[in-house]
Amino acid sequence: IQKSSVSKPWVPGSGNILRGVAPTEFVLKLVPSVFEDTDGSTNTGFHVFTDQEPVMGSQVSFSEFAYVKGLSARVNLDYVGYAMKTAHTNKRGVIEVGSLILGALSGLLGIFGMGVSTLETLAELWLAWRKKRRAAQRVKEGLPPDDDDEGPGQDTTPGVMEADRVPLLAATAPGPWGVQPLG
Repeated sequence: IQKSSVSKPWVPGSGNILRGVAPTEFVLKLVPSVFEDTDGSTNTGFHVFTDQEPVMGSQVSFSEFAYVKGLSARVNLDYVGYAMKTAHTNKRGVIEVGSLILGALSGLLGIFGMGVSTLETLAELWLAWRKKRRAAQRVKEGLPPDDDDEGPGQDTTPGVMEADRVPLLAATAPGPWGVQPLG
């Protein structure tokens, strides 16, 4: 339900108060209105406004307050000859639609970027693991390391410090088929 109201404060002159038999007059205008809401409901009523200043009524000073009785106000309602229709709609503005599209695209690009970054990291880790495994297999078979290998057990994963690298062959011991790696 739409509410229409008018607030028109009126203050008497300095040192006076509104009191006496002559009323202060307010003129309010009423416009017949139809209010349509987004759910399809329709309500009728009046839109209230004023375009005139109130007419001051009786005023008395504080010293005369006890001797003067009465306080009155007159509110005149003026019916205008036209009507108004107010409707709430769910229409989207150009800026709102543009912001929605831009936000959706930036979100999708962010997800795509995270996916590519994760895939790239997994591919680097898999290649490093495969390189280590190939180097270990060549050592096990007694072959020299490949030209692109840094040697058996060397970790080439990006971001790993030299002190954190652990040799693949920590120790060897004789076994029934010759020297075998432990661990």
